[in-house]
Amino acid sequence: MHVVRLRDRLLANAVFKRKGSHKQKLNNSAPERDADKEFRRMVDGCNAEIDRFDSQIAKMEAEVPPACLTASRILSELDRLASSILEECARPKVILIDGERDIADALPRFRENVRLAKAAKRSAENEPLHAIDVKEVARRQINRLAARGVPMVQQMFAGGGIDWPKIQNPAKVGANYNLQIDAAALLAFMFKKELIEKLDGLIDSYADVAGTLSIGQRAKRIAALAADIDEAERIEAAAVEAVIADGGTAFHRPDISVLAVLSMRTA
Repeated sequence: MHVVRLRDRLLANAVFKRKGSHKQKLNNSAPERDADKEFRRMVDGCNAEIDRFDSQIAKMEAEVPPACLTASRILSELDRLASSILEECARPKVILIDGERDIADALPRFRENVRLAKAAKRSAENEPLHAIDVKEVARRQINRLAARGVPMVQQMFAGGGIDWPKIQNPAKVGANYNLQIDAAALLAFMFKKELIEKLDGLIDSYADVAGTLSIGQRAKRIAALAADIDEAERIEAAAVEAVIADGGTAFHRPDISVLAVLSMRTA
């Protein structure tokens, strides 16, 4: 980082010099002032420094290995799966398409297939719920709220008063919390049917943003996309191993499925 910042500063000086904005307009017969000569030497030195840093940066970038799967991540993943039953499975066949000369040439396509499958799964996970499912979620929440709002009358038989549903007030008094009547729960208990009808109407008013899949359908869609990701990663892993076996250079992505690389799956 410090090298890059220094390079930028030197480059700014060089650009300043190359544009000629630092030169004073002098007659051709007038000698250059010593200050101009000194400044020119300084800028020439900056140019030399830039060339040197350019060379060093290019060398450093060329020597930096690509991010790849590490042994520590493999071991960590296997530890996480220690309680699972793992079984070996055959590597998928790597198929080339027109225009691909060899497996190394096809590897970017296999990785792009993984990226697209993951993007599709994220999109499915963010798909809005169907209105029917939203209403069911709302009913469950209202039922829980109404159950919490039931007043306790047992102590009235012993001469006591109604024990109204309470909720903790976040305002502290000493080490204790003030308790206040849980108005929302009490209203849900008293007007549960009306509240459900009102919320159903509100949910219907958002029909234009509702999803088209039920919760069950969406879960099946996500599971199918997860299977697509697994298959795509196994093909990618097989391609990497094939390139290495042929004497080429290839690396497994740092976030690739460890089981795909090891040709294993959970039983």
